[in-house]
Amino acid sequence: IATDGSELALRAVDTGLALAKDLKAKVTVVTVTESWTTVVSGEMGAAFPIEEYEQGCAASAKQILDDVSRHAL
Repeated sequence: IATDGSELALRAVDTGLALAKDLKAKVTVVTVTESWTTVVSGEMGAAFPIEEYEQGCAASAKQILDDVSRHAL
């Protein structure tokens, strides 16, 4: 089940989890983030380094997947 953590996606997750439960199926949940790219060069490009972006993405993905895990219980 793909999710972006939005309210609408969470409703789809709940539906998918219910279907999987009825079918006694395993579920895999994924969330996807865009690759970091710099659209500007120089000082602005250095203002938001890739390490910070990746840490933010990882924290966001963890929050989204933790929310789904709570719904799966």
